[in-house]
Amino acid sequence: MKKAVHFGAGNIGRGFIGKLLADSNVAVTFADVNAPLIDQLSHEQKYRVRVVGKDNKIDVVEHITAVNSLSKDVIDKITYTDMITTAVGANVLDRIARTIAEGLQKRFELGNESPLNIIACENMVRGSTHLKAEVYAHLNEEEQNQAEQYVGFVDSAVDRIVPPMDAANDDPLEVTVESFSEWIVDDQQFKGDIPSIAGMERTSNLMAYVERKLFTLNTGHCITLTSVVWRGIAPFERPLAIQSSVWM
Repeated sequence: MKKAVHFGAGNIGRGFIGKLLADSNVAVTFADVNAPLIDQLSHEQKYRVRVVGKDNKIDVVEHITAVNSLSKDVIDKITYTDMITTAVGANVLDRIARTIAEGLQKRFELGNESPLNIIACENMVRGSTHLKAEVYAHLNEEEQNQAEQYVGFVDSAVDRIVPPMDAANDDPLEVTVESFSEWIVDDQQFKGDIPSIAGMERTSNLMAYVERKLFTLNTGHCITLTSVVWRGIAPFERPLAIQSSVWM
């Protein structure tokens, strides 16, 4: 069974990337700073995902455990994992870079030369490329050369709505997601074999998907928000940027 370390055990991490990995028979270790959440995930080793849409259903996600991302346990997990994924928010990537670098250093020290692919699944353009630069800042030249040979930093574009909802049955681990999801990865950046994960789509033109999302999903959200704000504010009180966007 393939192994993955996933940084970020929040609703998006559990309901999106962590679920897709576990559904494809990958043993997922969640890494997070939320100690009560990590303790419960580690104890239960499973959680429920309520999928809503045209056909509602409840899936049980298994093959999971969890470690505190501030502990040395996460370094040990990185040492022998096959993948690292993230859903921590773009601003947090810089904070986990040192931890990932320490995990890589231990891999190299122990002679682990198996391919490792790192995929930042964040709402940002070329997030894995950004993370790579931050990780390399904590590696010396020799370690960087080893990383170039054995570690792939794979950029991706992600899309899944995780609406804020109270967990049913007082289950703090349960998460609700919409049925539609999209996880696009740049297949030119992998090291070794590309893992077969249901719901992960490969492309050699990632930016086409990024631009499509910007012009459809993000622009649609912007127009909707602008319309709501515009209708709720008197004309003379509307910010200039909103007034301009309404008429453009």
